[in-house]
Amino acid sequence: MKQHYIVALVVVLLAGGLFFYAQTANAPEPDVVTPPLETPVTASSTAPFGTDAPVVGTTGAAGNVTKDSLAAHKTQADCWVAYNGVVYDISAWLPRHPGSAASIAPYCGTEEEFTAAFSGQHGRSKDKRLEREGVKKGTYAE
Repeated sequence: MKQHYIVALVVVLLAGGLFFYAQTANAPEPDVVTPPLETPVTASSTAPFGTDAPVVGTTGAAGNVTKDSLAAHKTQADCWVAYNGVVYDISAWLPRHPGSAASIAPYCGTEEEFTAAFSGQHGRSKDKRLEREGVKKGTYAE
């Protein structure tokens, strides 16, 4: 009789553990704020090391990022994307992307392609994470 209680207890504990695991495995990602690793580039930024030369290929008038400027940042090491009218530098975040950097790399330097791929994969569920993880570079101006 005592063995039946022990078996029942083990079954209940296993079922509870499986239930807990299923709940945490499907839980949404916590809102953990990760500070950007670099300072956003603005229209008034200058080149590094104290030179007075303006930063080339980043922003146009009033913080706008043109299509040509966006397209210049198309590698994994220098990956800018435009989404919902905002340009983000996601280079530092790519190595941490759960789906791999390679899954995003083809969309670096793009707006329409990135938006279609991002929305197709995540819908609107990861918009806030993109805003947190990406370094805002400006407004996308075609």
